[in-house]
Amino acid sequence: KQLTVYASHLQDSTTGLFFHAYDEKGTATWADPTTHHSSEFWGRSIGWFGMALVDDLDTIPADHPQRAAVLKILTDLIAGLAKYQDASTGLWYQVVNKGTVAGNWLETSCSSMYTYVISKAVEKGYVDSTYLAIANKGYQGVLTKVSLAADGVTTSIKDICVGTDVGDYAYYIARTKATNDLHGLGAFLIMSEQMIKTATAH
Repeated sequence: KQLTVYASHLQDSTTGLFFHAYDEKGTATWADPTTHHSSEFWGRSIGWFGMALVDDLDTIPADHPQRAAVLKILTDLIAGLAKYQDASTGLWYQVVNKGTVAGNWLETSCSSMYTYVISKAVEKGYVDSTYLAIANKGYQGVLTKVSLAADGVTTSIKDICVGTDVGDYAYYIARTKATNDLHGLGAFLIMSEQMIKTATAH
């Protein structure tokens, strides 16, 4: 129920993406007076929910009356993510649907999350196997954000958005691009385990 209620308020019917936040009363400074949701599709907020969807399907029974609804939420999201993947790098932008707008930047944690979601959805048969190419391209893109120190052992992962509140476009693109922020490290490890498991990233 939480998954479907969340999606009913935040999933955009045109893109399949999710707005960052919803205020029931519509009184928050960032809330649209009609829809009550925020204005932008922020990368990592979509990633958290996408991961919840694909992981929760592991335990939602096949005959559950809402399973089909949860699956549609997921597949609509994945179609949107495929549409907005950067064609040259395989990564996704901090504000996902505005890659051509000045100041936007390719963000590592959401790119790791989306790669995980798409790869697992293919593995589980929730989406067509053609999406595997999207996941593989995302994985290779994330690897370009990883650097190896002179000791040949220590690695660093760059361009990870720090913890973030709800805001407008200018707010999101002005967020600090951190190196080795735990939001990105955790997502990178989870993505890597998934890609290794499915033997698609070698």
